[in-house]
Amino acid sequence: MAAFLLRDGPWQQAATLHETAATTAHRHNDRTAKANALHELGRVRSMTGDYAQAAELHERALTLYQDLGNRHGEANTLQDLGRVRHLTGDFAEAAELLERALDLFRQVGDLQGEAEVLNSKGALLAESA
Repeated sequence: MAAFLLRDGPWQQAATLHETAATTAHRHNDRTAKANALHELGRVRSMTGDYAQAAELHERALTLYQDLGNRHGEANTLQDLGRVRHLTGDFAEAAELLERALDLFRQVGDLQGEAEVLNSKGALLAESA
């Protein structure tokens, strides 16, 4: 459902659902579910242009994924945080985050993730040149 809501909205409804999911996961001490909900909420906030909130949510999710040893979740979150930094004009930080995501996607063997990061890096290079 997260992918549908992210693509089609309505984004406020998506945000509410992800906030509820994060709260529920926290109450049940389900750190993976909380990380997932925070990550998805960060993606929604990015879609609505609330980049500061998106970055903060991605950073919280990233910390949880790192603590859990979830490299795939970490890679996805680094990629999305890199996109936020790109959108806010922090090209150096975006490049560093995308490089970290690329390395993790390669470690876990996720070719689609790798391709998406390479595409993001290309867009970043084109804009920052």
